[in-house]
Amino acid sequence: FKKAERLELKTSGTISFTVRLSATAKTASSATNLSDGVWHHVVGTYAPSTEVKIYVDGVLADTESASIPASLTDDATIPVYMGSYSNSTAERYAGDMDEVAIWNKTLELAEIETIYDSTNDNPGKCANLFTGGLGTNLVLWNRMGD
Repeated sequence: FKKAERLELKTSGTISFTVRLSATAKTASSATNLSDGVWHHVVGTYAPSTEVKIYVDGVLADTESASIPASLTDDATIPVYMGSYSNSTAERYAGDMDEVAIWNKTLELAEIETIYDSTNDNPGKCANLFTGGLGTNLVLWNRMGD
């Protein structure tokens, strides 16, 4: 998968999903404050040349469709960070995270709803993505201790 994406919880409690190709960055942001002590399901999607979207709790929160890059930089020297933007302790997420997954395809709304609906009655837990029919193009699934 490409390492030019970032899902970021801002100090305001809102969340954004950014894709980048060189100096071109495109961001979809949610206006909802997620710093409320409740589990939230967040999905960022990238459709090459088309759009960047962010979903919160199974609902589309924002779409950016202007000048979306056709491809992203794939740099094997850039590590994948979960819960931080870099090794800096000042940029670490101070909360709980569960069920991190990355696909090398754009998830459709129905797939996002399937994942969200399976977690709605069991916050912080996700149905098995493989037996749930969502294993196609899944390149990383970190169950974070399950």
